Amino acid sequence: MKKTLKIIAIVFLLLLVILLCLGVFHINSSPTVNLLALPAGQVSLKSEEGQKRLSEIRSYGADYLAYKDYFEAQEHVTFCGVASSVSVINALSSANNLNQTSYFIEGVKSALTVKFSGMTLAQLHQHFRLHNIMISEKDAPTVAINSFRQFAKDNFSDASDFIVVNYDRKLLDQVGGGHISPVVAYHEQSDSILVMDVAAHKYPPTWIKTDDLVNAMNSVDNSTGINRGYLVVSAKRNASL
Repeated sequence: MKKTLKIIAIVFLLLLVILLCLGVFHINSSPTVNLLALPAGQVSLKSEEGQKRLSEIRSYGADYLAYKDYFEAQEHVTFCGVASSVSVINALSSANNLNQTSYFIEGVKSALTVKFSGMTLAQLHQHFRLHNIMISEKDAPTVAINSFRQFAKDNFSDASDFIVVNYDRKLLDQVGGGHISPVVAYHEQSDSILVMDVAAHKYPPTWIKTDDLVNAMNSVDNSTGINRGYLVVSAKRNASL
C-alpha cells in the first residue's frame, strides 16, 4: 500500500512538473498566426473598402500618418498593452527606440507577470508615466458615444497625442476577451474608427463602427470591477503631471 501511494505521489509530481514546463513554454512563446474572419460590419484596412476609407479620412488621419511606421504586433498573447505602449511611445518620439523587452521598468509589473496576467488600463497608465509620457486624459466610468466621437475626431486631426482603447472583444463578436490597441483615424461617411489591432496574429487593423467600439469600451474589466475605457497619451512637457 505504501509503495502504491509512493508511486502515485511520484507520478503526480511528474505531471505537475510537465504542466509547469508547458505553462512556462506557452507564456514565452510567440502567438500562433491564425487569422480570423472579421464579423459583419467590420472592415479590414487591407481590403479594398478599407483602403477606400483611408483615402477619404480628410483631416481625421494625422494620427495614422504619424503612427503607421511604428506599429508593433504583440510578441506574446498577453502583450497587447505592451505592444500598444511601445508603438505609441516610439511614434511620439522615434528617439525613444523602445522594444517589447526594454519597455519594462521596475516598479509596476514585470514582463513575467504580464505574460501570466496581462495589464489593466490603470497599470498601463503607470507604465506610461515611468516612460516620461504624459496622460492628458484618462478612462471614464462611462464613455458617451457622441462626446467620444467628437473627441476622437479632434484628436486624430493632431498627431501630438494618441488614443489607446481598452475594449471587450466579445461585444464586437470577435474571438477573445479584454484587449488593448491604439485607434488612429475616423471615417465620417461610415462613422467608423480605425483600430490598429496589435494582435496581428488574429486580426488586421480594422474599421469599427464608433458606437460598437464605445459599447465594447464600456464593458467591465472583471479584474478591476470597473469599466474599461481609454487613455490619451502625449510626450511629457514638464517635470510634473
